[in-house]
Amino acid sequence: MRPTHITRAVFVLFVFAAPVYPASAITAWVLWQKFTVNENIGKAEWTVVTSTDSKDDCMARVKMELIAIKKTVGEVPKNENILDTDASIVWYISGDAGKMHLLKYDYLCLPDTVDPRRMKATGK
Repeated sequence: MRPTHITRAVFVLFVFAAPVYPASAITAWVLWQKFTVNENIGKAEWTVVTSTDSKDDCMARVKMELIAIKKTVGEVPKNENILDTDASIVWYISGDAGKMHLLKYDYLCLPDTVDPRRMKATGK
């Protein structure tokens, strides 16, 4: 082999021997939370709760968060939804003079490459 062939062979060997990782192995999952009450409807911001190594770990953390919130509020929620990558829980709590107060927690598990604060509304 000539030197150029050796160089090419080493290059080809290096490229094919380099480890290939699936996207799920490199991507962390981020748990986002948005808390809405009467006063901030439409103004609530997504904040990071934590990051995890997998979507399953993220959703397990969502369930832990929901349990903790239910204990804190101490009332049965009006509505609770847990889906594949998101969850929400809603309370309507009566306040002064019979006024109802909305408490809503939304959760999203997203790859760390996606930021819900930068997502455009789709009108859905």
